[in-house]
Amino acid sequence: MISSSTISTLSGQPLGIQNLPTLTSWLSSSSQVKAYSYASYDLTSLAPSISYTHGENLGRLASVTCKVQAASANLFDGMFGQYAKVNAYDKSLAYAGSLANILYADLTQDAILVGSALITTLGLKGVGSRLLISNPGNTAEVVSPVRVAATLDSCPKYSLKKYFGSYGALVSFPTLSRIAAKSFNVSAIYPNGLPLRYIYITPVSTLSPLGVDALISAIRKKVSPGETVIDARVAAASNQSLTTILNLIFLLITAIVMVMGFFSLNGSMYVNVKEQAKEIGMMRALGVRRGMVFRTYAYESFVLIISAAFLGVNLAYVYINDADFDARLQSVLCSAGQSHLSLGH
Repeated sequence: MISSSTISTLSGQPLGIQNLPTLTSWLSSSSQVKAYSYASYDLTSLAPSISYTHGENLGRLASVTCKVQAASANLFDGMFGQYAKVNAYDKSLAYAGSLANILYADLTQDAILVGSALITTLGLKGVGSRLLISNPGNTAEVVSPVRVAATLDSCPKYSLKKYFGSYGALVSFPTLSRIAAKSFNVSAIYPNGLPLRYIYITPVSTLSPLGVDALISAIRKKVSPGETVIDARVAAASNQSLTTILNLIFLLITAIVMVMGFFSLNGSMYVNVKEQAKEIGMMRALGVRRGMVFRTYAYESFVLIISAAFLGVNLAYVYINDADFDARLQSVLCSAGQSHLSLGH
């Protein structure tokens, strides 16, 4: 559990969500809240002078657009910790069982969490490598070196993934402040500290659905009209309905493919038997019984079916274990009887 004083320490001054000290003090003392964490806006949203943010290798030979955000030290203690899939982490930094803690282990290192796809794209060696965060400031491009503290194969919402696509990165609040300060006057634009994009709240597991509803109502009274409280149960229910529909569609497709496969195999075996009519006649002339001939071709069909099934199951297993599950994980945020709330603008 963290307190409002801890939040203030992380950024050097109170952070910018309205009524934040009151809200965090209440969350810390509430017996209905198991944990809460928070994250900032990305760097390009913090200043009009920054139009893009790139991740680059040291030689600047490879570059990709990368969204950089700050995360609290306990970001993965709540709902994200259940779904984040760590590829590797720098063992020289304190891990302490909480992934985001690694960002705050040594603030002089300017540690960063990235997806393993970003490492592959930029040709970096992995954790411990130096990465450049570049962005145009008011007058010229600004480059900030950071150190890769951990790589993830999957992390919902923050585009830390194993496969190519959009790229994201997470840093500590002090690191994001230092990077931003190279492009604009942070204290002048945000005198109360970097604004938060989300506060993630995890109720205690024993809280009933009605208790969660009451907690949401209480949180809404603590925040300003500009902020919204998002109940992950609603999104999960909607996604669950979509998942059910997709499962039915895939089941129908599977049935159609199986029927097509049956007729295809039946046709292939028929053609095979017709082409080997002479061989079959010779076998019959030598005294081979009709049942033995039938079993010969039945065994051949059995071997083909088992081989195809074995290959299909193994390919599916590899695909399922290697696939990026960001979207799917978002749809089961309320699994295992847990509820999650998100507070954001």
